[in-house]
Amino acid sequence: MGVRFQSRGAACALLALGLLAAPALAQQAKPKPRATTPPPPPVLIEPTRPQDRIPVPPISPAPPRPPVITPSPRSPGPPPAPGRPSVISAPSWARQPMVEFPNRAIANGVLQGRVTLRCLTHPNGTLSDCQVIEETPAGQGFAEAAIAGALRARLSPRTIDGAATGARVQFTTRFVAPAEPEPFMVLRDPAWAVRPRPEMPRSARRARIETAQVRLECEIVPGFGRMRNCRVLEDGPAGHGFGEAAIQAVRGAEITDEWLARAAPGARAVFTITFRR
Repeated sequence: MGVRFQSRGAACALLALGLLAAPALAQQAKPKPRATTPPPPPVLIEPTRPQDRIPVPPISPAPPRPPVITPSPRSPGPPPAPGRPSVISAPSWARQPMVEFPNRAIANGVLQGRVTLRCLTHPNGTLSDCQVIEETPAGQGFAEAAIAGALRARLSPRTIDGAATGARVQFTTRFVAPAEPEPFMVLRDPAWAVRPRPEMPRSARRARIETAQVRLECEIVPGFGRMRNCRVLEDGPAGHGFGEAAIQAVRGAEITDEWLARAAPGARAVFTITFRR
């Protein structure tokens, strides 16, 4: 029993020693702080003596640069105006404007007129949208006649080549009243060198017509005395073909040289063809 108590007492003593020694051991177990290295002492550079200095060549200054001028921004001007369609003032025609003198002007005794038009051109040379720039005299029908002639005309391709899109052509049309035809010479009942030989039409023979007469007007062929371009002035009795037979009869006929000498160029002869059974 005495031994057990002694063992217990020793154990207690050891436990007490361990508790006392634990803080010391814990303090020893803590890591020691690292020693910091002190900074190196400053290096003192002694100033060099004048005799120890190395001569340095002088640096020449750089040449001055020219000043850079930055242009000030300009305010944008107005936008350019759109190009106007060109106007052709000297057209070349593939087909000339064909105009008719207005009857209104003839009735009013006006013998001359003038119209200036400006028309829209097309790539194929035709014209449209014609506007009257000037009409002299006005109110006599010249403007209407000029526009009608322009719409039937055609520009040469060389005129519209290179023209701006929508180009217009401006031109003037002059009107002159047609001259009255000169009265041609008429030779009435000329003498025949070769007489006409009329034949009674078959229809007339069946109708037992004994005689008939046809009055003709024919152009005299210059230098020959023969007839051409005949027309019937009188035909009777009608309906039996006497007019056609009379024209056939004068195809080989000729007037005498005396009458031919009287005939001026374009002269006509008026005569009668007689049919007998």
